Amino acid sequence: MRPESYIQAAQAYLVASAQSRHSTDDSHRHPPFLTISREAGAGAHALAERVVEILNGPQPRVPWALFDDNLVQEVLREHDLPTDLARYMTEDKVAEVSELIEVALGLHPHKDALVGKVNATIIALARMGNVILVGRGAHVLTRAFPGGLHVRLIAELEHRRDYLAHAHGLEPRVAEERIAALDVGRRAYVKRHFSSDVTDPMAYDMVINTTAQSIDSIAGMLAHRIIARDPRVVTHS
Repeated sequence: MRPESYIQAAQAYLVASAQSRHSTDDSHRHPPFLTISREAGAGAHALAERVVEILNGPQPRVPWALFDDNLVQEVLREHDLPTDLARYMTEDKVAEVSELIEVALGLHPHKDALVGKVNATIIALARMGNVILVGRGAHVLTRAFPGGLHVRLIAELEHRRDYLAHAHGLEPRVAEERIAALDVGRRAYVKRHFSSDVTDPMAYDMVINTTAQSIDSIAGMLAHRIIARDPRVVTHS
């Protein structure tokens, strides 16, 4: 799916979710949502897309939406920020000297301030429910919300390298270097902003090895778990 399609889908979800909750008494229900933390190349985005497809198949009461790369665009829109700030809001980078210089010159807000806006949006989306939130410490931010299912995806390095190389047309060596950089950046992001270890298995409800399992089988299992927690996920009010 193209990035603009994700943004359109996210906007449609927000409208439908707001309308449903305005017309229905959900005061005693904790809406379901899924967070996915991942090793680079473990297939998180493809898995999240498939889970959304499954959950939206039986005409859900509120449509499900995926917030991954499109989360940044939603944050910029919600907080009325210029779109060129998107390059400072990636989770795979930590603060650099160039950023500090640009902050001092007043060229853009400090990254920590932008992360605060991302965090606020993640919390708001989780409270609305029927969302899949990929990365950015969402499992830490939303741990106190009873409706959440928190998953960590891992896989053997060779599998992740081949997956990334195929998905992005990279040479295996380049794909492996990209994986190392992404994993380091994501660990640093969660450590810096949440004082947590993203690799700690106790921070998740499930840690899933995607090396020898198909995306379809894992997605089906996760959708089943979500529906089992709240059967109203797939029924009309």
